[in-house]
Amino acid sequence: MKKNKIIKKKNVEISRLKVLLNADEINAGVPTSQTSINKKKVILNTRVNFNNSIGGQIR
Repeated sequence: MKKNKIIKKKNVEISRLKVLLNADEINAGVPTSQTSINKKKVILNTRVNFNNSIGGQIR
């Protein structure tokens, strides 16, 4: 019973550390200016494309 709790704790810790190891510039909140030279920079485009005419606010 006690061994099972210890094993479960260790497994949780191992999975947490694996997540930390797999974190890179893309998913760690590091700005793209600090991305390693040999890594491809990923800049997410969050703008939505609409079929509206280009220009001011008047419709």
